[in-house]
Amino acid sequence: MARFRLVSVLGICLGGCAGGTPASGTAPASPPAPSAPVSAALPEGAVQVAKGAGDGSVLSDRLAKTEGKVTFASAKIAHQGDKDWLVQRTAKGDGCVVRRVSLVSRDGGLWAVPGTSQIEWCTGQNCMNCDFKDSGGCACLEPVSGSGVSLCNHSIMKGENDFAGILLTK
Repeated sequence: MARFRLVSVLGICLGGCAGGTPASGTAPASPPAPSAPVSAALPEGAVQVAKGAGDGSVLSDRLAKTEGKVTFASAKIAHQGDKDWLVQRTAKGDGCVVRRVSLVSRDGGLWAVPGTSQIEWCTGQNCMNCDFKDSGGCACLEPVSGSGVSLCNHSIMKGENDFAGILLTK
C-alpha cells in the first residue's frame, strides 16, 4: 500500500514545502511564471467587430449596414464611460437611430460576446440627432423645429444575443 503526504492545498504550505512552513513564518516558493500570456477562450457566438483597439481600430468589412428597416450611415469605435463600444448611426433625416454594442478587448481585437455584451438603442421622435448620455439613457441633441416635444427613447438588449446575425452581413 502506497503512502501519500499532503504538502499543499491552494498554495498554502501544510508542511514539508520548499522555502519554509507555516510554522517558520516564511512563504512557500512561488510557481514559475508561464512563458507566454494565457488568454481565456472566447465563448461560442463571439463576433470580432474590429482589429486593434480604441481610435486605431479597424472595423470588420463584414459589419452589417442594415438591421430590419434601419440603415446605418456610419460606424465607429468609441470609448464611453469605462467601455469600448461599436456605435452605428443613421443619416440625419432618416429618423435618428443610434445603436451601440459593448465590446470586450481580447486577442488584438474588439469582440461582441454573448452573455457579456449588450446592445443599446436611442430612437428619436421629432429629433434629428440623438446620442447616449454619459449618465445613461439618451438625449435629443437637435430637435426638429416646430414639431412640439422632441425626445429619444432608450432601450437595452442583454443576454445571449446572436451577434453574428445582428452585426455581420450574411
